[in-house]
Amino acid sequence: MAKENCVILIYQEYESLNLLFKSILTSKGYSDVYSIDKLSHFKVMQHTYEPDLILFEVDFERQYEALNELLADPMYASIKEKVICVIGYGNNHMQLSVNALGLHYVLTKPFDINNLLMIVERRLETNVMDLCTFYG
Repeated sequence: MAKENCVILIYQEYESLNLLFKSILTSKGYSDVYSIDKLSHFKVMQHTYEPDLILFEVDFERQYEALNELLADPMYASIKEKVICVIGYGNNHMQLSVNALGLHYVLTKPFDINNLLMIVERRLETNVMDLCTFYG
């Protein structure tokens, strides 16, 4: 998929980190990058932009529960093949929890820019059957 045709949605509670993600991705040629800092806006943004890739913060239990509910909803089950989970370094419980959901693309904060770009590119190239795990 060409970078200029790729739509990326970022959900991260910290607006400054959203801006950093967006800045990094747009500087590398991804032109349609949208971010939200409130989980309540996710469904509207998902329907509006139909993203090809979703960076989804799952650092807290409530975020994990929200993601789990989304994946259980038939209307949103297809996002599973588009999600990169963003978690804090050392949050082993959340790492195991997202892996148990079948989500194997994880970006760990703090992150390296090159790892972010590698994970984004790999996620866009692969399908849901890919069982590789990438860590940032």
